[in-house]
Amino acid sequence: MIRRFRLGWAPDDRQELRRNLSRDFPESLLIEAGLLRRPSSPAGSEPIDYFRSRIMFPIGDRTGRVIAFGGRMIGDGQPKYLNSPESPAFEKGRVLYGWSAARGARDRASVIVTEGYMDVIALHRAGFLGAVAPLGTALTEFQLHELWRLGAEPILCFDGDEAGQRAAVRALHRALPLLRPGYSLRFAALPSGEDPDSLIRRSGRGTFDQVVASARPLADVLWESEVGGTPRDTPERLAAIQKRLMEHVQAISDPTVRREFTILFKQRCDPWLARRDRYRKPASTTVRDGPPPPPRPPQRLQREILFRILLHFPDLIDEVAEEFASLDLPEADFAKLRHEILALEASRPGLDAGTLQQHLGKGGFAATVDALLSPSVDTGFVVRCPDPASARSEWTHVIRMLGGRERSIMAEAANDLESELSEEMWERFQAAREQALQQGLIGSDEDI
Repeated sequence: MIRRFRLGWAPDDRQELRRNLSRDFPESLLIEAGLLRRPSSPAGSEPIDYFRSRIMFPIGDRTGRVIAFGGRMIGDGQPKYLNSPESPAFEKGRVLYGWSAARGARDRASVIVTEGYMDVIALHRAGFLGAVAPLGTALTEFQLHELWRLGAEPILCFDGDEAGQRAAVRALHRALPLLRPGYSLRFAALPSGEDPDSLIRRSGRGTFDQVVASARPLADVLWESEVGGTPRDTPERLAAIQKRLMEHVQAISDPTVRREFTILFKQRCDPWLARRDRYRKPASTTVRDGPPPPPRPPQRLQREILFRILLHFPDLIDEVAEEFASLDLPEADFAKLRHEILALEASRPGLDAGTLQQHLGKGGFAATVDALLSPSVDTGFVVRCPDPASARSEWTHVIRMLGGRERSIMAEAANDLESELSEEMWERFQAAREQALQQGLIGSDEDI
């Protein structure tokens, strides 16, 4: 990788590069190229090397010709990263690190945009040859157009901290006016505190494959940036959300794409409009008599979490379809929703979260889906399930908790059979045991 990316070293010497190059090149040219600089004081001081005590990353143009350098400080010095100053050959907003390597890759199905040199190198080392990075600045229009020359839907995979998420949202808004049919962005969410380099080192390529596979469409990320966690309990708040969404949509220049965004967001808002009575006060303000409604039983909460997992991570549906289909659902609305989810997976496999939710809303399940996606269902869900691997682990955990109830039913049936050896009790025991077998809660030879 050192050879492939032509990495080097700038020693801790203010004159090393100057001594080696000034014999062949005029100092004025070396200063213009950003290799030397004149100290700010004292006046008349000799030019000194621009980069010192740094690992050096050559920065190439589209064809791979070196036009600038980036340097990473070793130790505690600042700034940690330093790029060449802009010059006639180098303009930060018109260059991508790893550009020529990505252009030369045979498989550019996954163009991945990261934040730094080390992330690009780590991804190339792991086999993601379409990885590139901007040079410490927000993505520019020029860079977005260059990304679309590499692939129709580049994946933005910025760091999992707040700064990385803000960078992703800025890129989203920068891209809106430039969207055109077939060309957009997707967004991959990294676990908090991780970057591509650290995640691959800690968990390997397989984990990052899952991150890439779960990348979400721009429309879904835009929707959640305005709607997620925003109260919708008054007419004013609901109107404000719709107004902001439509302002974003109006920024899209292409009329076809703008129309499709308008239709999508209108369909998602329609279920709220149909339930406007939820923020209307009753005619009488008299306090109702009687106790408050009872809390939902734990088993219902667990079933809600299972649906929430599949609504957020539809790629898991096929993997858990058998468990999902055999799950005991006393709630009629859940049973109907399950049937619809499995039918959609069978007829249209590979739906992303936004499209799945949209189809369910159009199929008459908007109220149920909206309630399941409400943060009140499980305030810790996002923390526990930031990615498909975590969601799969959570699914297994909840299924096992629900399985405790099935074991209890089987044990109760066995006790009743001991007390009353009858055909009816035997059939009840067999049914309970068969249910536990189907859910994998007992082995075929396990003795009750």
